[in-house]
Amino acid sequence: MLSVRARITLLETVAGGRERGIDTSGGYRPHVRVDGGEMLGVEVVGEGRSIEPGESGVVDLELLYDIDYSPSQPGVAFSIVEGARRVGTGVIL
Repeated sequence: MLSVRARITLLETVAGGRERGIDTSGGYRPHVRVDGGEMLGVEVVGEGRSIEPGESGVVDLELLYDIDYSPSQPGVAFSIVEGARRVGTGVIL
């Protein structure tokens, strides 16, 4: 499976973010919206630690679908979204 490295930051709960952190051992599959509006499905995979609301971490974003992921180039900023809610931000490394 193809992946890209990224630094993500979860919004604090009071800023509209998640109430709980994410476990980076796999299974968390949000969408990312790259600048320009393109939505990409990914799975967040890291070193198995939790990233809590308000924290940052470096993770791999596994590219799940057979679509054009070319917008995910180094330096590209993105939002992490769950449904219609923005819960974090990130940048491709």
